[in-house]
Amino acid sequence: MSSTKPSQNPEKFTIALLWKNPAFNNKMKHLILSNDNGSVKTLNDFVVLKSRSFRIISTRDFCDEDCPYPDQQVIDLLAHCYSGLHLFILAIDSENVQVEKIGSQIRKFQDIFGQTITEHLVVMFDKYMSNTSLDQLKETFNIELGTLSEHLVHDCMKWCKTRPVFQYHYRDYSEEVVKRRKNDLKWTSGQWRGRQETWGEESREDMQQMNHWPDSNCGRCVRDFQPLYGGGPRNPPSHGMLSFRDADPPPCNHERSGPHAASSRPANLQSTSNVRTETEPEQTIGESNGLRSGDTFNIVLLGLTGTGKSASGNTILTAMNPHLKPKQLFESRPSSIPITTKCQFKTIRSLYSRRVGVVDTPDFLNDEINDQAQVEECKKFCQPGHYVVLLVIQMGRFTEGEKGMLERLEMKLDCRIRENTIVLLTHGENAKGNVQSFIDERSHLRHIVNECGNRCHVFKNTSKEPKQVMELFKKIPDYETIFPEFTEKQSLIGCRVG
Repeated sequence: MSSTKPSQNPEKFTIALLWKNPAFNNKMKHLILSNDNGSVKTLNDFVVLKSRSFRIISTRDFCDEDCPYPDQQVIDLLAHCYSGLHLFILAIDSENVQVEKIGSQIRKFQDIFGQTITEHLVVMFDKYMSNTSLDQLKETFNIELGTLSEHLVHDCMKWCKTRPVFQYHYRDYSEEVVKRRKNDLKWTSGQWRGRQETWGEESREDMQQMNHWPDSNCGRCVRDFQPLYGGGPRNPPSHGMLSFRDADPPPCNHERSGPHAASSRPANLQSTSNVRTETEPEQTIGESNGLRSGDTFNIVLLGLTGTGKSASGNTILTAMNPHLKPKQLFESRPSSIPITTKCQFKTIRSLYSRRVGVVDTPDFLNDEINDQAQVEECKKFCQPGHYVVLLVIQMGRFTEGEKGMLERLEMKLDCRIRENTIVLLTHGENAKGNVQSFIDERSHLRHIVNECGNRCHVFKNTSKEPKQVMELFKKIPDYETIFPEFTEKQSLIGCRVG
């Protein structure tokens, strides 16, 4: 639904540009930014371009059936345009001019954004189309039809100035989720600077490389550079300015972390033939489960959405066996909405003569996931003397929502977990400065660490080095008694199939 106030000549007009054909998309962007110094940055599957007059949010059409994560795309678009959207351009090349499909697509936009989105919608063609059916489409939906030409800047300015600012009224997507995503993108952009460059001939060539759709083998990895977010929307790449040609793509650590970890490990570790760990199928609530008995020691991951719980669980599992298949790991992919909504259990059949379970959990402090049955399920894994809690917090980012989280989790679980908790700081590869300084500078985080007996550990989630997992086990309270053979061998070689 849109505001009733017309645009008041803002500093920049915001345009959402959705496209199917990368070549047509590039032509449009070059025309809009022609003879105008501008900048370009990429954040996830979006390209953000800025000129003196426009801010263009460009992405592939998320109503396309080939789009792997349409909900994620919608949330990201709403986050990019949170302050208001002036114009919505759907770029249709001549090869895709099918009136029925265009009409169906417009109805999808109305379902997502509300009926009045059409007041802000321009269907843009790469050449003039004389078609009676298109004219009927224009009248039916009250949309503008445009043709790519040298007058595009003038046309966009006219369309933006004569329309009220569109404001989404959060019908199907929570405003809180969108605001959180907006802050994530802002934080990532500020830390990484989004590979910003001056708009010029070199950038024009680079733009040609940025219009690949995500790799079919990995839903969120684009063939060009891409910010990685671990198990949630937080884990920007390394800091500083990057040009398009000056750096290699970061490694994929999504669902393929197991197989890829195997290929990237040192030869001496791959040759350890007696490391034969495997995991059993995950157990979720409602299934018969005999794996919570007294002989199982559980590692329970707790924390907020997007801090890297699932990715950390996978770091532990792949340290034991780098050859695990994706289905043997926890689902971990970038998303603005929670991926883990049920307790999930995977077992290392034998670790130093002790069966060990790794438990991934929902965000119990998220009001939108208020499932008491899952809280009760989690409590079953927390039997005295048979568990450790990893309280997962993202390194470099400690939010208001994490203040007092230890006490709130204890209230939720009706259990004093702090004596069995290690604070796990994730994404340590992106940390600046000293870990202790990071903790000391944040009184609420320092309080949590102190209450947990000063047990704190840092994971580099993109690292496949098993030593960081071995060091974590050594911080488990009374670990010598729990894993006596571990004390003797001081390695992960004791981990094998039971």
